[in-house]
Amino acid sequence: FTLRSLVRKAKYFHEQTEVYNALEQLREEHLRYGIVCDEFGVTQGIFTLQDILDALVGDMPAEHEQPNIMRREDGSSLVDGQCPFFDFLAHYGLEDAFDHSEYNTISGLILDVLGHIPTEGERLEWNDFQIEIIDMDSVRIDKVLVKKNNNI
Repeated sequence: FTLRSLVRKAKYFHEQTEVYNALEQLREEHLRYGIVCDEFGVTQGIFTLQDILDALVGDMPAEHEQPNIMRREDGSSLVDGQCPFFDFLAHYGLEDAFDHSEYNTISGLILDVLGHIPTEGERLEWNDFQIEIIDMDSVRIDKVLVKKNNNI
């Protein structure tokens, strides 16, 4: 068994290619991914058909996937550590604050505020929120409990 057996035809795209143009080319050539190159021919990365679709219409969760944010009866929310930060803000009607954010996920915020990898049960405050680490998967934040201060 060698890597050669895994090699598939690839399509190269200049990094300035319009997304809809790339999508059409992938469709016409029955390809599911492309390689992005810069003006010097240096590979900048790869993308999949799914990457384009997610960027255009948003990530579509599978039927069996749990939502990133589960509202609880007491007004708090159980939030997946990998929940996109924009989704977290949108859940609380704070989408406009995203323009000033450098975080991709709620975990990114937590790690930045704490300055270290947290442990289960650790708590922090950020703006009007109290956040408690509920579950860790090794060094990855798995679940957090979020309470907006006006819900306490």
